[in-house]
Amino acid sequence: VYYFTSFTMSSKAQLSCNGVVRIYLNGPMSLSADAVLNSSADASKLIVVSKSSSTIAFSGKAKVWGAVYAPNAKISGSGQAVVQGGLVGNEADLSGQFKIIRDPQVNQLSGFVP
Repeated sequence: VYYFTSFTMSSKAQLSCNGVVRIYLNGPMSLSADAVLNSSADASKLIVVSKSSSTIAFSGKAKVWGAVYAPNAKISGSGQAVVQGGLVGNEADLSGQFKIIRDPQVNQLSGFVP
């Protein structure tokens, strides 16, 4: 379990999840360039939970495998970024070739969402 006031990954940064990783966020999140959040490529291993209204942004060729639950946040997706798993937000501003791919593996994370 990790707690952050903001979370940024860029320039080919990678975070690997060997077990289930929970990130609780109280602020903005930004993934850009070739950043990979959960390089294990198993969507059941990561959940990001944010109650903040700050923007959650995915751009460039950033990739996320997991669930992002941010019901008060604006979701910004651009470039060729991909979220594979699940994504919940308050509003969305999507452009370019941004993709959200539903992955049934995130169903295993249901107990971790408040």
